[in-house]
Amino acid sequence: MQTIQITLPDSSLEQAVLRLAKQQQQNLADFVIAALNYYVQEKEKAVDLNVPKLNPLQHCQMPSVILKSPNESELIFSDIENSGVFAKQLRQQAW
Repeated sequence: MQTIQITLPDSSLEQAVLRLAKQQQQNLADFVIAALNYYVQEKEKAVDLNVPKLNPLQHCQMPSVILKSPNESELIFSDIENSGVFAKQLRQQAW
């Protein structure tokens, strides 16, 4: 058995712990032990994630939207001839 001495540096935390202990109708030591016990039990619980394995063929579908090839005028940055110079200008403008 271990003896633990705790100093709460924040008075609002101290008042909150005392209020919670009073709500649970426990003295402070029993409340802190119960809180530590609950925390340890929650941390030691194994997390079981049940993720069903899905068949991709059952969940896929053909695209319903027919995409057309964009015109040269609709392309973004189609007016840029030298990408290196353009990137250098962007960096200079950012700084």
